[in-house]
Amino acid sequence: MESQEFEDREAIPRAENLLLSLEELLAAGLHIGTRIKTVDMEKYIFRVRPDGLFILNIGETNEKIRVAAKFMARFEPGRVLAVSSRLYGKTPIDRFAELTKAMPIVGRFMPGLISNPLQPKHAEPQVVLVTDPRADWQAIRRALAVVYWLLARQILRERGEIPQDGTIPLTIDDFETKLAAMPVGRASGGEA
Repeated sequence: MESQEFEDREAIPRAENLLLSLEELLAAGLHIGTRIKTVDMEKYIFRVRPDGLFILNIGETNEKIRVAAKFMARFEPGRVLAVSSRLYGKTPIDRFAELTKAMPIVGRFMPGLISNPLQPKHAEPQVVLVTDPRADWQAIRRALAVVYWLLARQILRERGEIPQDGTIPLTIDDFETKLAAMPVGRASGGEA
């Protein structure tokens, strides 16, 4: 048991390196993965719970948000497209786009939107940010809000629009989609 606690502490980044407190990140479920492991995700898995659920390394997630924000901040805001076909991605995407001036696409992604210049809402993004929450809807809602809130804040910091230690006018709660209780059978998708 003692060695497990030591390993847990080793995988948690120091507080000053986190974009948000560890408690808030854990409460949002940012560390909760799925029971499916792909080769690409293997390096981000911290450990496996006895029930087979993969626990993600918060330090790696934190660092990827920093890298993504730094990358996305280099582009003209109107050339960044944030997409969510899932209903619970609506509010995080809308708030993210409101703050960063990215183009939001929520709901069904229309074929030809990017590839067909004759499409009425044609867009030519340089960056496409895609949300695909396939995990349990209750766990992913708060995590999506936290990730999009952190990305928006970091992009504005990287652009110099707010100080490096500055914050944004919206809270994480403002980024969370408020849905009525969803039947269990619909948790894996089907809503648009």
